[in-house]
Amino acid sequence: MATQRSALEAHVQELENCLQERTHELREFFYREQEARAALDEARRQREELIAIIVHDFGQPLTVVRGYAELVGRFDASKEVQQRASQTILSEIDRMSRLASDLGDAAHLSTGHFQIRPTSCDLREIVADQVEAARLRSQEHTIHFEAPSGEIRITCDRDRVAQVLSNLLTNATKHTDGGAIRVRLWVEDLQAWFSVSDEGPGIPSDRCQRIFEPYYRHSEDDPAGEPRSAGLGLHIVKGILEAHGGGISVESRPGRGTTFIACLPLEPARSSRSGVGDPERRSNSVI
Repeated sequence: MATQRSALEAHVQELENCLQERTHELREFFYREQEARAALDEARRQREELIAIIVHDFGQPLTVVRGYAELVGRFDASKEVQQRASQTILSEIDRMSRLASDLGDAAHLSTGHFQIRPTSCDLREIVADQVEAARLRSQEHTIHFEAPSGEIRITCDRDRVAQVLSNLLTNATKHTDGGAIRVRLWVEDLQAWFSVSDEGPGIPSDRCQRIFEPYYRHSEDDPAGEPRSAGLGLHIVKGILEAHGGGISVESRPGRGTTFIACLPLEPARSSRSGVGDPERRSNSVI
C-alpha cells in the first residue's frame, strides 16, 4: 500500500512539474505572440503612413502638373505664362523623381543591396559645387563655406557624396527661416570631415538618434504649407556614409540650431568606423 501511495505521489508530482513547464511555455508563447502582434501592428501602421505620404507626395505634384499642362495648351496664354508653367512642371517632375529615387535607395539599404562606385575625386570640389547649388536654390540664406586650400583627394562615389551634401544643405535651408548656414571641410587622422550647421529651431535630445531611422519625422519636420517629407533623407545620408566606411552624428539644442558632422576615409583600405569628432576643429580658408 505504501509503495503504491509513493508511486502515486511521484506520478502526481511529475504531472504537476509537467503542468508547470507547459504553463511556462504557454506563457512565453503568449508573450512572444503579443510582441510579434505589436511589431506587426507597428509595421502595418508605418506601411499605411508611408502609403499616405507617397499618395500625397505624388498626388499633389501630379495635380499641379495637370493644371499647368492645361495652361500651356491654352492658345490665349502668353509666352511668359507658358514659360513659367513649363518651369513649374519640370520642378514638380524633379520632385516626384527624387521621391521615387529615395524610396529605391531605402529599399536597397534595407535589403543590403545598396552599392557605391568609388573613384578618385576631389572632395573640396564636390562640396563647393553643392554649396554653390544651394546658394542658387535659396536667395534668403547666407551660406558660408570654410575649407583648406587645394585639393582633397578621396576615393568615393562622387554622385553619392554629392547626394549627401545636397540632402544636408536642403535640410538646413528647409529648417532655417533665413539666416546663416555654415559648411566646413577639413582633414584629420586620414579622414575627411565636413559639417553643415544651421540656425534653425534645433532638435530635442531624445530625437537626435531617431532622425536617422527610415520614415521617421519629428513634429517640427515640415513648416506650415510645406508637403510632408517621406522621412528618408537622413536615413539615406547615413547609409551612403556607412557604405564608404564613414559615419555621421548630430549636435543640436532647441532654439540653438543643428550641426551635422560627417566623416569619410580618404582611402577605402584605411577606412575606420570611428565616431564623428569635434565640429570645432580648425580649417584653413573661407569662400
